[in-house]
Amino acid sequence: MIYNPTTKRLVFNDSTKLLTAANWVTGGTGAEISSSPIEYVWDGQGYVYLTSSKTTYSTIQFDDLLQVQAVHGETVRTIAFHLGERIAQGEETVSRELTNITSILRSGKNTITLTAKNQDGTKVGFVTSVYVKRNMTAVSL
Repeated sequence: MIYNPTTKRLVFNDSTKLLTAANWVTGGTGAEISSSPIEYVWDGQGYVYLTSSKTTYSTIQFDDLLQVQAVHGETVRTIAFHLGERIAQGEETVSRELTNITSILRSGKNTITLTAKNQDGTKVGFVTSVYVKRNMTAVSL
């Protein structure tokens, strides 16, 4: 925990966490691949994003659909499978986005899991590494 002199409150130390390394593998239509669950402790302040960089906010790339699940105690919240902006990556078409996951998190310990699902092409997974990172103001690219 750290002390925030502006708010005069103790807050959880905001560490950026690796959710998954790049993991883009062969998989036909409908194939799915999931990250290992990670624990992310959040103090309920600011915005939390999935980003491809440990130090900056940048889009993640996934093939093709992404689902994000957060478990807090017995509560499960999900961002349903969705496409991001479609871009070419070699001979495949993949999705990219800076994913705001704040709405599915709760103050305290959250267990986060990502699932990528192939919609077309021959690969499935995470083209970039995916980190969980907090910012105290909204990020726009």
